[in-house]
Order: sequence, then structure tokens, then C-alpha cells
Amino acid sequence: MKKLYDEVSKLLGAVDFEGIWAGFSPFDFALFDKQSIYMTDKTLQWDERFLGNTAIEFEGKFLAIWEITSQNDGEVDVERLVSGIVHEMFHALQKQQGDRRWVDELAFLNYPYYDIDNANLKIAEMHYLMRAFSDGTHEDLVQFVALRNARRRIIGNDIFTQEMMAETIEGMAEYAGLMTLNQLNRAKFVEDVSRRMDVLRSPDMLLKPRLWAYSSGALLCLALKTLGINFHHHLSDIRPLFDFVPKNKTAVETAIREYKLKLRKIFDDFLKKHTSETKINATLTGYDPMNMQRLDDNILCTRFVMLDGIYIEGPVMLHMEKGSKNQVVSYTK
Repeated sequence: MKKLYDEVSKLLGAVDFEGIWAGFSPFDFALFDKQSIYMTDKTLQWDERFLGNTAIEFEGKFLAIWEITSQNDGEVDVERLVSGIVHEMFHALQKQQGDRRWVDELAFLNYPYYDIDNANLKIAEMHYLMRAFSDGTHEDLVQFVALRNARRRIIGNDIFTQEMMAETIEGMAEYAGLMTLNQLNRAKFVEDVSRRMDVLRSPDMLLKPRLWAYSSGALLCLALKTLGINFHHHLSDIRPLFDFVPKNKTAVETAIREYKLKLRKIFDDFLKKHTSETKINATLTGYDPMNMQRLDDNILCTRFVMLDGIYIEGPVMLHMEKGSKNQVVSYTK
């Protein structure tokens, strides 16, 4: 174990922490098993403060800790181990800088695991995020944002916020670990990014949203980096990672907005030129569907309509009973 500790220390010395995140520098770390805790200058007997892989406060300082479960140090991939330790060191940085975006774990247990619409949109959302990263396309990032906002409307703000917090806290730390691996071994970095993309394609992983967030957050960081979008910030910032993504309109959203504005102008212009309104209580019985448009409770027919079987030459605007599809209360010609 001491040999492994020394190998990790040596590789950590080669990592450009500042290049990963501004203000990031190495923290002390410990390796441990169920018997002993190994640090730079001492070996301690294991105690219950050392559980799992995380960052803890130890003797007045933050300490990244990592459990070694293998009985044979030679089986440990040291470069990937260093990547994992840097992940935990980033958690130490988050704590040091007063990051408050930690997940409410008990609230997150209420995640709508079995909502099919949310699940399908989540897979589609990741498809566009992966393309934004792989192809460097801003349009795909825009579509990713649109789908994610659609999911927000499905699952509600409270759970959505917890999901974004998990993605922020774990995703940025995972990104730091991946960027470490990128410095140490590019081939392994490519492999590990591919594995995370496999996670985001997997329907089974949808049932593990807390674990999913590691990969989605890391990939979001990588996509933003690829696209030249700055997301680095002091970790006391309360905004989730998703808020650093530009919120541009999709082509569909732009087209809909322009169409609504155009349609409003068409209706307004018609009413400026046509002021003769006739009150009537009638049913719309005939029309040309290719030459009619509805805006709120008004229908503009440019060719003709039939009201209770009576033909009326267009253009004519029908004023409908509120919410009705065919009951007319008046018309303007």
C-alpha cells in the first residue's frame, strides 16, 4: 500500500490542477483499507471516519480519501486511481470555497423514476448533448436545452432542482477527474468518456438518477469546453451548472414565435380595415380548411364560410363562443 501511495503522489505531482479549474490545487489525500490509513507522513489504524471515496475534514484540513479494496496493489490502475482522487480533491475544493449546491438526498428519493415521458426525453436530451460534444455543434446544445426545459415542466421544479444539483456537484468533480486522466493518458481519457456516454444511452441507468448525474454533468462540462463556452466560476456561486449554458432559441421556437407575431399582425390588420360586425348565434357548418386560421377565439376565413348552411363570401372573421370550435357569436366583414 505504501508503494501505491508513493506512485499516486508522483503522478499527482505531474497534474496541472490550475489548468483543470482556476484556483484548484492539490489537497492532502489518504488511501485506506479496513485495517490501515496511509498518508504522506503517517499510517493510522482504520476508524469509521474513513468510509468510501469522498472528501472529509481531518485535523483541521480537507482530506481526499480513497478506499483500496483490492488485495493486490498490482491490480490497481494507478492513473485511473489518480483521476478518482482528483475527483475527491475537487469535492474538497467545493467545500473549501463554500459551495452550497449539495443535493438534498432524501428529497431526491422522490425522483419520478417511472415517468415514461421524462425518461424518453432524458435519453433524447443526452443524444443532443453527446452530439454537441462530439461534433462541436452549438445547434445541438440548443436542442439539448430545449428538451431539458421540457423535462422540467414534466417533473416539476423541486425535483428538477435536485437533479441539477447532483449534476453540478458530481459532474464538475467527475470532469476534474477526466481532465486529470486526459493529462496522464489520453487513450484512457477517450475510453472513459466513451463509457460515460454509454451510461447516458442506457435505459437501465435512468433508474439511477444520482449515478447518472456524474456522467451527464461531466459530459456537459466537456461539451461546453469543446464549444468554447466559459463555465468556470468560483464555487460559492449558487447557480447550477445548467445555468451556465446559453439559453438560445431553437429553430422551432424561433419559427413559432415569428409565426405568432405574423398571425397577430394579420388579424390586427384585418380588423383595422374591416369594421362591420354582425351579431349572430350560429354553427359553423362549411369552410375551406386550407384558407383559414385561428387566433384565440377568432377565426379568419379568406375564401368563404357557411353559418347554419348559409354561404358568406370571404374574407370574414368569425368571433367564436369562448373555447368553442364551431359556435359563432358574431362575424366581421
